[in-house]
Amino acid sequence: MTQATSKNVKVDSIYLLNFESNFVDITSLGVEFSIYENLFDHCITGYLILSDNNGFLEKFPIIGEELITIAFSTPGEKRLKYNFSVYKVDTVRDVSNNSQPNLIYTLHLVAPQKIISNISSVDNSFNGIKCSEIINSVHENYIKKSTKRYTQEEKIYLDPVSLDVEETENTISIVSPMWKPFDLIQYCVKHSKSDKYSESDFVYYQDHDGFHFRSISSLLEKDSVEKYYVAEASNSSKFGDNVVIKDYQIVSSVERKLNFDVLKREYEGMYDNTLYTIDPILKKFQETVFNYNDPKVSFTSPLNLDKLSTQYSIHSKANGSCHTRYIVSNISQKEYKDESYLKDRVFVDDKVKDNQAMYPSLRYRFLNKRVSKMSQLKQGLKVHIQVPGNTNLLVGDNINFYMPQTSSSYDDKENNILFGRDETSKFIITSLNHFFKVTDNMYYTNLEIVKNGFGSKIKNRS
Repeated sequence: MTQATSKNVKVDSIYLLNFESNFVDITSLGVEFSIYENLFDHCITGYLILSDNNGFLEKFPIIGEELITIAFSTPGEKRLKYNFSVYKVDTVRDVSNNSQPNLIYTLHLVAPQKIISNISSVDNSFNGIKCSEIINSVHENYIKKSTKRYTQEEKIYLDPVSLDVEETENTISIVSPMWKPFDLIQYCVKHSKSDKYSESDFVYYQDHDGFHFRSISSLLEKDSVEKYYVAEASNSSKFGDNVVIKDYQIVSSVERKLNFDVLKREYEGMYDNTLYTIDPILKKFQETVFNYNDPKVSFTSPLNLDKLSTQYSIHSKANGSCHTRYIVSNISQKEYKDESYLKDRVFVDDKVKDNQAMYPSLRYRFLNKRVSKMSQLKQGLKVHIQVPGNTNLLVGDNINFYMPQTSSSYDDKENNILFGRDETSKFIITSLNHFFKVTDNMYYTNLEIVKNGFGSKIKNRS
């Protein structure tokens, strides 16, 4: 397969800032670095391998209280600059020879906001506020405007990081039990109800452009940002008469990481799940059984392709016993304050007396579908591909991925059932890794892409 790579990458700088506010340019020490974005992680992570022949590790020294700034770019694409905290040093190898001492070691990196969250706590209450507003408030006051310092100087060496927020529907009441900011945000993520997408499949993650609180359904509806092909540029005709493949669109390696894992789908509740809900105020109990194969069940998808199961599946008649959860919630289409015998307990002199009763949890309305949808995404068609380094790609983006069927009698007009063709070839990027090897001036972008359904309808072969 073609080994396509971006060779015209430029590492602008790699700077290290220690606790004494000393800046050091360590670009010349860099051997390789790797930066990771993940749709299911709060923060960007990475590592940097250094080659040290001057005792830098001990002289500087590096003790885990440092900031690293890495900036690089490729022609025609945007320049990327990342700020990291060093949180661990390991894999120290002595590669000295008789005339020259030399150590190779790895600095493990994480976004500084992770450290800030770990050393902070939210001592506050939020009553009658939408989850999206709580997340925005916590991010603004405890992350973005944090006064935590990495150095002895007054100057804070952290660039403000923006937050992109998708609005939620429900209001909640919560008194933070001294949670870390990211822990409180994750609590709100799980309790957020969307007014547009019934599965309420929200995630909170970071990419190069900032933090994002978005539903996966809304991400799936975005247009594809790029097309990639498993083929030589000279063989573009197999994808259509008018297809022209550019060098930067050629996949250099591909690994079908996962086609399906039935056991994990069962364990995670994709095929069927049961939600037992207790309402301690109304003294009600409710059992909600969900079945993935129910014709009435549908997930938000721009393509609305077949589900990852058939009507003949052993799970099609499942009774919800694969996965069970117990929660406390308001089991009513009414609000507590509208119940005649509760009104005086919720309100006193037109003021809210009981915030939990005024703004109860409504998770029972969407949790069944959220559980199944998240499992479908994580246990669906997952592919790892390596493409020429592309600084324009972000986790959460959609791409079109074209892979021909492994058949000598391949018919151009027939869709690839798994991967799809044309508009059905759409995949979402769930994780992204920028990998740069300094010694070879090689820059790759590794992608984990997932398909939310099959490339075409499954037909009975008779």
